[in-house]
Amino acid sequence: EQREEQLKIEVEKKEQENLISKVKSQEKTYVTQIKKKQREERSIDREIERLIRAAIAASKKKAKSSAKGFSLTPEAKLLASKFAFNKGKLPWPVVNALVVRNFGKIPHETLRGITIQSNGIHIATNKGADAKAVFEGTVLAIQVGSSGLKTVMVQHGNYITLYSNLETLAVQKGEDISLKQPLGKIHTDKVTGKTILKFQIWKDVQKENPKSWLLRL
Repeated sequence: EQREEQLKIEVEKKEQENLISKVKSQEKTYVTQIKKKQREERSIDREIERLIRAAIAASKKKAKSSAKGFSLTPEAKLLASKFAFNKGKLPWPVVNALVVRNFGKIPHETLRGITIQSNGIHIATNKGADAKAVFEGTVLAIQVGSSGLKTVMVQHGNYITLYSNLETLAVQKGEDISLKQPLGKIHTDKVTGKTILKFQIWKDVQKENPKSWLLRL
């Protein structure tokens, strides 16, 4: 009986070891996937900054100006002042919104001890939802990432709002945009089932906290 009990314990121990090994293996895969996503996000952020700096340089060249930020026409200055006046009153870019990642230096959602720099906020919403413009403006650029997901950059004078993680587009570069106009369908992750819009606001090359601009929920 003791031998049988000992064998049973050894079998259970082996099963437990196999389970731990499997969990560790899955954890490594999960960490690898997260790090890959982080690299993609950093690559997108670098490209966004490059596009904004290029647009600033082009505006300065056109106006023969040495200003620090965008060189604006009188119409663009008026639009920028209207945008600034609406700080804290801008509508949310989705109908149903839940902020799942804040702006700034924050701890990673799942990995302990790892902090990330968030240039905007992540907003969870309903599957099939559209991203909508928070203010009138013009499509400055459209960026397509390595995964095929898109970012729409809308210019409001020297302010730019960014709508990332779009599956499809409803606008094109250079198009004039009205308030709450749909810009494209937000991507739904096939693994997690989550539909998340990544939203940023820039003033020239300065990143702003979007929550301080949007109407408080």
